[in-house]
Amino acid sequence: LPWELGVAEAHQALIANGLRSQVALEADGKLMTGRDVAIACMLGAEEFGFATAPLVALGCCMMRVCNLDTCPAGIATQNPQLRSRFSGKPEYVVNFMEFVAQELREYMAALGIRTVDELVGRSDLLRVREKLVTHRAETLDLRSLLENPWSGGPSHFNPGDVYDFHLERTLDESVLLAKLGKTLKGKRTGRLELTVSSTDRAFGTLFGAEITRQCGDSLPDDSYVITCHGGGGQSFGAFIPKGLTLELEGDCNDGLGKGLSGGKLVLYPPKDSTFDPGENIIVGNVALYGATSGQAFINGMAGERFCVRNSGAIAVVEGVGDHGCEYMTGGRCVILGPTGKNFAAGMSGGIAYVLDEKHDLYMRLNKDQVMTDTLTEPHDIAELRSLIEAHVAATGSPRGKKILAAFHSYVPCFKKVMPRDYDRMLRSIAQYEEKGMTRQQAEIERSTPIPELERRLDNMGKPTGFLEYTRREDGRRPAAERVRDWEEFHLPLPEEIRRQQGARCMNCGVPFCQAGMIYEGKAFGCPLHNLIPEWNDMILSGNWGHALSRLLKANSFPEFTGRVCPAPCENACICGIYGDPITVRDNELSIIEAAFGAGKLRPRRPPQWSGKKVCVV
Repeated sequence: LPWELGVAEAHQALIANGLRSQVALEADGKLMTGRDVAIACMLGAEEFGFATAPLVALGCCMMRVCNLDTCPAGIATQNPQLRSRFSGKPEYVVNFMEFVAQELREYMAALGIRTVDELVGRSDLLRVREKLVTHRAETLDLRSLLENPWSGGPSHFNPGDVYDFHLERTLDESVLLAKLGKTLKGKRTGRLELTVSSTDRAFGTLFGAEITRQCGDSLPDDSYVITCHGGGGQSFGAFIPKGLTLELEGDCNDGLGKGLSGGKLVLYPPKDSTFDPGENIIVGNVALYGATSGQAFINGMAGERFCVRNSGAIAVVEGVGDHGCEYMTGGRCVILGPTGKNFAAGMSGGIAYVLDEKHDLYMRLNKDQVMTDTLTEPHDIAELRSLIEAHVAATGSPRGKKILAAFHSYVPCFKKVMPRDYDRMLRSIAQYEEKGMTRQQAEIERSTPIPELERRLDNMGKPTGFLEYTRREDGRRPAAERVRDWEEFHLPLPEEIRRQQGARCMNCGVPFCQAGMIYEGKAFGCPLHNLIPEWNDMILSGNWGHALSRLLKANSFPEFTGRVCPAPCENACICGIYGDPITVRDNELSIIEAAFGAGKLRPRRPPQWSGKKVCVV
């Protein structure tokens, strides 16, 4: 939905409930000019977010391949060759913002407004255009945006009215920091035991922040051990650092260990409970969301989205709900029980060991990016055993004890879930280490493209082709020679080099080459809207037949345009901003010539000849 709807509704709802002075509203979403800022302000915003426009000011060409590490402007890339192209300066963004501010001042002056605070919420200064562009636009009723029924009360944020969260009443402030805060400058160890409830949200986070502030990550594990009893609130142990251990006897709400940053979490049911923890959910959803390091041992089942976006933490749990290990990029996860559907969706790193006693994990696994295998490598078996042993030592898990008692008979029931590309990467690093490289050297060497990964089904072309190959054009016979005969005057490139020229196409998110337009009296892009990126990709793959079908989709006479077209498509090529553009015209000619050469197209002679021998085109 347009941000105008959200800002206006939020502004009016806050006024209606007497909360407007306690909240600062921010608008963002393609704010480009001072006029945009003025409209956002009049609808109720007092803070404004900019992204696209400052990025363009720094040199972004909106190629939309930020995820491929091939940004030609040198912004969204780690490639040193591309980063050297970055020409942006902070002054460019400052200059842009000053232009926006100047335009905003001009609008405010025209409206008789002195300060931005006076402009906030003044939707009465906006009006609907009298002459709208289309009939559909005339059907819109914008009165709910422009006519604020709650005007008259506080209409903008007042720092004096900011809500007091009473952090001094939290257990972190009143107990943990009060009793252990002084030890952070002394012996740096401590133990506490206390009772928690579901209203104690983000327990341990403030104390963990103080540990990080004073000790960094220098504390050894279990320097501070806090034993809790009861029901943990949301985000129990969120972001806790190395050296802090939270042990909870009871159960926990959503968000356990969110953003775990080196600390340790131990969760188990009350010791006098009679239920089987391996068959009951003991912690809510999104546990360990975005964890980066640390350990979590859970004697019971977890809810949905367990270990989502985990990038380095180690976790052992006895069952998970739907979407477990989604978008996981690192770390280890041991699941000693069932999983829900869509397990490992989007998983691109790390390893999950899943106990699959019924051999039906494949029915709930998202197979897009991962593979499963039984445990055959000794180091995998040793790692699994050590993690289960740590789990049993921390929680006393009956299921963990049962598995360890007959470990070798359980090993065949475990499945190793691992991203395919991650597996290739680890194998490649191991090969480099066998050659005598250090781990760091092997990882750097491995960062160069692997042939089988260079081309994917979901990526068109070769993303790094424009860096690896230089522009080559067809040769031309000398004019003095070619005027003496009617033979071809083009000297085509060998097929291997031609395919390299197809590989130079950069897989632009918005290919300007095929979007014909007139700008300042000059033509940019193909006026026929040739599907240039598509048939360049076919040239790269050597699929000349498919390339011909895509070429003829928009162009009925490529045998002529491939020779005489002035190639405005090459003027519009993004690659041409920072170097030589893609060879488009010659590639086009090569496709149609290959078709004639293979007999897929034949010259159609006219039924009657005019007798004339000269044609002027």
